[in-house]
Amino acid sequence: MTLKSHNVFLLKELYKASSMGTASINRIIPHVSDRNLRLALKSQRDCYNDNCRIFKQKLAEEDSEPRKVNAMTRMMSDIGIFYNTAVDSSSGKIAELMMNGTNMGIIAVQRALNETKGADKEIRAEAERLLRNEQVYLNRLKKFL
Repeated sequence: MTLKSHNVFLLKELYKASSMGTASINRIIPHVSDRNLRLALKSQRDCYNDNCRIFKQKLAEEDSEPRKVNAMTRMMSDIGIFYNTAVDSSSGKIAELMMNGTNMGIIAVQRALNETKGADKEIRAEAERLLRNEQVYLNRLKKFL
């Protein structure tokens, strides 16, 4: 892979993880009754939205654009959220669902980092920042379990 392709691949994965996080929070917020959990989710959604803006801009600098999340992936996420919140919409269950999704994002971003060792240091630093933020978010959600 060339430097540019490493950069583009990593940025697209970062955008995808942030965009999925935003979409998942938007879908689950209507089911959240706990004010503190709602605030934590909204704060994380704001962070994801900022990330999407940054990654989209960096992709444009690389003459590329974000990859849309696969429709099947979104549909499966929607079904999972709908089913799980219909059965149990407690704060603990919602925190668990969000933690599971966050862990999937962490795995995808770490895998992309491992595959793009030749990417720009600045872009790799953005990926590391995202991973650190995800860990903070996980720790914030733990108190709702």
